[in-house]
This record gives sequence, C-alpha cells and structure tokens, in this order.
Amino acid sequence: MTGVRTKKRKRKTPFGRYLEEHGIKQVWLAECAKVSEGLISQLANDKERVPTIQTAKMIIKVLKKHDRYIDPNDFW
Repeated sequence: MTGVRTKKRKRKTPFGRYLEEHGIKQVWLAECAKVSEGLISQLANDKERVPTIQTAKMIIKVLKKHDRYIDPNDFW
C-alpha cells in the first residue's frame, strides 16, 4: 500500500497508561499539581524520565483524591 501513512502510536509509560485509562487529562493534572504540562507529558511518554520525590508527591496527592489506592511505585 504505497502512499498510505499509518499513525505511529507513542508508547506510554505505566503512568501514561493510567492517565489514559482513567480519563485524566494531562493539562488538568499539571494545573492541579502545580507542575508543567511538559513534565506530565514526559512522565507519560518517556520511560527514562523519573520525577523528583517532591514532584511525585505533588502529582500523587492530586491523583489520590480520585483513587485512594494509587501507589507511586506502580509508576516510577
């Protein structure tokens, strides 16, 4: 099939898959956790990217309001 482009899907990290499966928007999470949208995007798409402890706490604090069983060890 020449001339047909297929869209390559980005490989998500466990964190990225969690956000996607739970319908959590990266923009919303960034605003609530007071971190940059770029950081949330990196954490969702780059397996090598790991947040600082302080940043992880800020993100998890927001996510725990919706899922009290969330465990940061599942992501990083």
